[in-house]
Amino acid sequence: MKKIIFLLILFIVSLYAQEFDGSSLGMGGNYTAKGLGIDALYWNPANLALPRGNAVELNLLSLNSSVYNNSFSFHTYNRYFTQAGNPDNFLDEQEKKDFLGLISGNQIALDIRTNTNVLGLAFNNFGMAVQAVAYGHVAVNRRPLDMALNGEGIDSTYVYHEPNQASGSSYSAAKISIGYAYPFRISRFLPGFSDLAVGFAVNYYIGIGVAQVRQVDAMLKRIPGDDESIVINAMLRARFATPDNGLLPGRGKGFDFGFSSGYGSRWKFGLSFSDIGSSINWSANTQQHVTMHYDSVKTLDLINGNNNGDHAVDQDTTTDIASFSTKLPAIMRIGVAYRFFSKLLLTADYRQGLNKAFGNPRTPRVGVGAEYTPLDWLPVRGGFALGGNESFLIAMGFGLHFRFFDFDYSIAMKNALWPTHSEGVFTALSFKLKL
Repeated sequence: MKKIIFLLILFIVSLYAQEFDGSSLGMGGNYTAKGLGIDALYWNPANLALPRGNAVELNLLSLNSSVYNNSFSFHTYNRYFTQAGNPDNFLDEQEKKDFLGLISGNQIALDIRTNTNVLGLAFNNFGMAVQAVAYGHVAVNRRPLDMALNGEGIDSTYVYHEPNQASGSSYSAAKISIGYAYPFRISRFLPGFSDLAVGFAVNYYIGIGVAQVRQVDAMLKRIPGDDESIVINAMLRARFATPDNGLLPGRGKGFDFGFSSGYGSRWKFGLSFSDIGSSINWSANTQQHVTMHYDSVKTLDLINGNNNGDHAVDQDTTTDIASFSTKLPAIMRIGVAYRFFSKLLLTADYRQGLNKAFGNPRTPRVGVGAEYTPLDWLPVRGGFALGGNESFLIAMGFGLHFRFFDFDYSIAMKNALWPTHSEGVFTALSFKLKL
């Protein structure tokens, strides 16, 4: 049972590698050409070489969390499943169709993510960070929900068989990153362009845990005859690695690199690649868990409510397996920033997943962001993005920036302009010291 609990924790509560912070979230995550100092380690290590107005930057705290799914909002729940929204406690055919129409694609997915940046330091062109990181995804086939709402004609030869009823994978790890960037003078070859900064980061991962669903098979079959019956067969197979007596099961490494430059005093450009060819090897306490359920129910007993489970067979086994490796999500980002005037900065980003590891979306993500500074100490931010796992994300935030201290806070919503209609809520805050 504790193995199943561990799987659920990894799938439902996923730690994410600094996907956003208090400032970048407010611009919709369009930050590749903007992220400086400590933020450069995630967005583009080349930005460590860009001037930021301070020699030393220390991250005191960075927290972010998000809860979202791909289909439903709080408003949806109120509309279909409360007395106020559905006083008859009944859905007609059109309402069922409208409800199912909210589901994006053929799967229902849920993510709950949090992240804590334990320590971050940027000194001149160097940067380092210690983070709790992870990447995860879980999705369930929508057809059982279709069947529950609309029913399904079960004739004498009816068979429902779905060998890919659900999928999911997640890992958690401590990540130690060290980065450096160096500027090369290119203005003699490309007049008007500033230095070309080239940066790289080495990431060392200490794997805390991993869980991967290898197969979820569901089958419902009608067997005609004098004693007509319904056969139900379900199977879950997953592999995982967990801490054991203080021993953490995984070790791995990753590499990031990027480029940044500018044109004149207004334009900045960035290109970065994260975790190219990276992986974690899980070598301790690696196990496979298989859960199976079989039940043969006589149709007459099922109708009369007399099924006592006498024919049910349950099997729950856990076995040790050899070590295995998991690739990490590889990402490419292209970003541009334009200083429209002294108090207004505009940004745009393109994000592309380069593999499908741990649900890394291959769907491109594009967006734009803005930062307006009406007062020297008060940046106000906004932005949106299309694509990726978020489909449509709209964000806003603000900061309180003083000589030695920065505070930033942001919030974002998915597929809506109001929290109760949003399919998810994202929030983040950050504290930094500057010297």
